[in-house]
Amino acid sequence: MEGDNAARTEEERLLAEIDRELLGRELVCHPAPEPTDIVWENRHVTYLQRKKRQIGSCIIMVVIMIILFYLLVVLKASQAKNLLKYPATINCDVV
Repeated sequence: MEGDNAARTEEERLLAEIDRELLGRELVCHPAPEPTDIVWENRHVTYLQRKKRQIGSCIIMVVIMIILFYLLVVLKASQAKNLLKYPATINCDVV
């Protein structure tokens, strides 16, 4: 029982020493500076304006995706029609 207490206190001492030092240097904490990465030019844009712009850009992206999907379907149908018109049964190596 006495050995357990001695081992525990030794472990606590080592943890306290590790907490005080990191890689051989004492840890020193300072308060964080004021943020300098704020884009002050955009502070006039309200929450509602930002949401309107986000919804508008999402609508534009959905419309573009629908147009591209329609184009893909039309081109795939054209490919199928051409495959029926010109079957791929010609062996060009013989010619």
